[in-house]
Amino acid sequence: KFQKGFEIAVAEVEHAVIVPFYLRGLWEGKFSNAEEKIKAKALRDIGVSFGKAMNIKSTGAEVKEQVTRISVDSWKSYIARLDTIPKTWIKEARKVGLKLCIADSTGVHLSGYKFITAVFLMRKKFKQLLGKEQNVGLIVPTSAGGSIANMATLTLGKTIVNLNYSAGTQSLKHAIALADIKQIITSTQFMTKLKAKGFDLAEALEGVELLYLEEIKKTISKVEGLGMFAQAKLLPTCAFISKK
Repeated sequence: KFQKGFEIAVAEVEHAVIVPFYLRGLWEGKFSNAEEKIKAKALRDIGVSFGKAMNIKSTGAEVKEQVTRISVDSWKSYIARLDTIPKTWIKEARKVGLKLCIADSTGVHLSGYKFITAVFLMRKKFKQLLGKEQNVGLIVPTSAGGSIANMATLTLGKTIVNLNYSAGTQSLKHAIALADIKQIITSTQFMTKLKAKGFDLAEALEGVELLYLEEIKKTISKVEGLGMFAQAKLLPTCAFISKK
């Protein structure tokens, strides 16, 4: 909060200016008001951003506006230096290694290495099947398979559009048209379950190419799987992320 106390303090000051600045990266520090469980042992990236000098008679609201603008620029600069989501994900998955990384109610349990393997095997197939369209629709369950499909699409640099099948035929058709979606990744088993529950999406999906995960998975050989698993364990992160 920018109180009016400083306005009173400098009421009679003439030869001075106000220098607005913003501190970024201190929230998780031990002196912050963050919860103890998220406080970091060491802050790795702290930024101090300064704005142009302001008139000493500037109000609290005016100073707050300038500091807010500086904060936006500071965070934009910070975000620009961050790794992409796929690169960050693969680094974290490799840290997990042979330990459990993802599991679902169907009994699927994948280690970090196996998750990476599954994603990049599926990515390889998606690269062959997906066209040049930027937006790719997904109608997948909240399962390991759904997570693999999402991450495999993301690592191709595509924009993921997870479609809400429960919104109704017209809403679904509108979403597909609005996002200019030509291809949708889905699951035969999942679509069957949806139909049994009263969600018949046939009309809404007319004119859209459907790519079924089960059919794609059949085209992946055991040799491909073993080779990709070895790569997941041995190759550096850049070997995966740099692939186009």
